[in-house]
Formats: sequence, structure tokens, C-alpha cells
Amino acid sequence: MRYIETPSGLRLRPNHLLLMMYRYVSGVYEIGDLSALNYTKGFLDGSGGRDPRTVLTVSGHGIGEPEMWIAERIPGCEIETMSFRLLDTQLLQFLRSATREDIEAAFDRLSRMVAPFAELSRLAADPGLVPYWVEQSEILERGFDRWRLTVYSDSPLRIPAARRYDLIYVSQGSYWFSLEAAEVLRRRLNPGGLLVVLMPARPPEGEPAPRFADSEPVAEAKRVLRSVLESRGYTVDFHTKPLVDLQAMAARRERIAFSVLAPASAVLLGELILASLNEHISDVDRLEAMEEAARRFPDLEVPVHEELELSIVEAE
Repeated sequence: MRYIETPSGLRLRPNHLLLMMYRYVSGVYEIGDLSALNYTKGFLDGSGGRDPRTVLTVSGHGIGEPEMWIAERIPGCEIETMSFRLLDTQLLQFLRSATREDIEAAFDRLSRMVAPFAELSRLAADPGLVPYWVEQSEILERGFDRWRLTVYSDSPLRIPAARRYDLIYVSQGSYWFSLEAAEVLRRRLNPGGLLVVLMPARPPEGEPAPRFADSEPVAEAKRVLRSVLESRGYTVDFHTKPLVDLQAMAARRERIAFSVLAPASAVLLGELILASLNEHISDVDRLEAMEEAARRFPDLEVPVHEELELSIVEAE
């Protein structure tokens, strides 16, 4: 199935809805973003400078929480948002335009699509899933009507040189971020501006990874996922690369650690969703491979920890 079409004529791919399922069940991105933005606002207030007037957000998964937070707490600013992936801005555009009937219809189609898969069906059947996204859509619709928010589908690395910002917030898009990207974005700052980057934390040398996403159960599940897909003729790259170290650029760095209350088995399935989103894999093969990998850990009961690193880079 290439697209799911809603009563209003909006179109989604199953990947969009799988990502929405993960975002609902884990809360990792929302908690991380809001913690980082609270710290950033405190830093701005403590530095004695004026609030930023022009803001760019570069979203890791394009759901709108950072933009709504900034609009409410920094009144009068102009906010633009982009992503390194078209998938993310497409999802944000859907949410700002969707009606309750659109969201209900989309998840109904997805529920029927994942019906043969026990683990995915369990997530899709959660009674809070649809009401949560209806509420998020309504919040975004009100926000876009009330504040100056603009969504762009281009890469943030192609921002015209003449366009400048007082604050650029980059959220958790670790695979697409690089030192080169940090330099490009830094050059788009006004004098006195800040580039704020939230990324997964790197574990201390010689110590076990504190993040659930880097734990052995998740690594093993990804190995199973890769093996199943490769047995079906796919060449799979799950986007593993060293995390960017901004130590040389950052004026301030802060660790943000928290626990997620969602069951580990559900978050593990979410990590499989994230791992496979960008692969050129048929929907059926992706769902079957995820199900086979997830059911190896049906009763996984371990804490779900997240640890992020916030870097504040000042304009040159």
C-alpha cells in the first residue's frame, strides 16, 4: 500500500502512521525537546539578552511540540521549521490540516493493515492513540492560526545566506547532523544568536551505554530485523554512525537524562520502526520483519532510560 487517503483527501504513507504510533507510546522526543527548551529559555533569561525574534527549528521528527512551546513562551517571534527529512515535514503538514475524521480514518486503515501482526496490532489498538493525535492536531491548528509559523520542505542546509536567525534549535536528527551542518547553521545566526543542538548522549569511554536505544536487546532485535530483510533480498543500512561531538564549538553543554514509563517491549518495537523508516522496503516486508524481530522479546521488562546532550553554540 503506497498511500492511505483520508476523507479530506489528505494522503499519508504507512511510515507516517508507524512513526506516530512510536511517538505516542514512548514520549522520548517530546520529553527531550521540552527539557532542552526549558534549559535554553533559562540560559537566554540568565544572559540578560532580549528574546529571539527570528527562530528556526530543525526537527528530528516534525510533530510540532518545540514550535508550540517557543510560540507560547517567546511571544511575537517569527518561527520557521524544517527537517533533514521530507517525511517529517509531511507529517507536520498533515497534522496541522487533519480533522478528527481524517485521523480516525487513517488509523483505522493502519489497524486493518497490521491486523496479522500481534505486536503491532497491540500498539494500534491502544485506546488513547487516536484521541492523543486528535488533540495534537487541534493544538497545531490553533497554533498555526494564532502565531507566525512557517513550514518549509527544503533542507536546512540550503537556507539562503541572507536569511538569519536569533535562535536555531536542532532536535534529535542525529543521523543527518554533522560538524559541517553545524558550521552551515552557525553562519545563519545573527550576531549574538544561538545554535542549540539536542542529540543522543555519547557514553563515557569504557562504560556501558545508558540509553535503552543502545542496549543489547535493541541491538539484537535490529540484527534479527536486518537478517530477515536481507533474506528477502534487501540491502539494509540502519544508519549507524558516530555521534557528532560539538565540544570544540559549544559554549555550554548539558546532559538531560530521564526514564520513559512505556513498556520496554513497546519502545523496542518503536526502535525497529525508526530503524526501518528510510529503507526502500515494501510495507508488507517491513511489517513482517518487524514483527518477527519484536516477538523475540515478548516479555521484556527492563527500565527504559534516555540520555541526551544539549549543546549551545554561540554566533561567531
